[in-house]
Amino acid sequence: MRLLQKAEDDNLFVLASGLTFSVLVAAVPLLFMLVLFTVRSEGLVWLGLLAGVAISFLQPGSVSYTAAIASALMGLFAWRLERPRLLLGAIGLLHVGIWLLGWRAWPLPTPHLVQILTTVILLLGLGWYYRLYSALLLAAVVLLPVLHMLYPESVLGWGIVALSAGFVSLVVGIAVNWEQREGATT
Repeated sequence: MRLLQKAEDDNLFVLASGLTFSVLVAAVPLLFMLVLFTVRSEGLVWLGLLAGVAISFLQPGSVSYTAAIASALMGLFAWRLERPRLLLGAIGLLHVGIWLLGWRAWPLPTPHLVQILTTVILLLGLGWYYRLYSALLLAAVVLLPVLHMLYPESVLGWGIVALSAGFVSLVVGIAVNWEQREGATT
């Protein structure tokens, strides 16, 4: 008996025990997530949950469910470890889970505008409440699909976008330094 034999119906490999390759690929991210109950480090929680979701992209049908489970776990770890930054990750993973619900093959679908705006409002509200500047970065990443409508069509347009992005980053940098100046010694 061979260990792997090709299934006739849907081109998946069937193990000798009868489990399909897709079931194994869907179970690997969950194993990554279960190991996290033994850690108390915020960085390891981020690494484990995001690695689990990244691995689930090998089986596109399981990404939305894996992201939803990772979102719930990240919220649990945010409460257990008292780390509000993990709540930002929970909202981001929930966004990915809802966005990719029903997705089965590449390319990625375009998320709905209402979902994007709801996620951005939640991220900015949470960032404001906990004074987390990383919420601005995650909100900008969530807004990226909306920006395809604003793509410039000429070299001049791209130059204006680059110049504007430079000034925006300058203003944000000054604002962050201004906010952090009270902790500095003279």
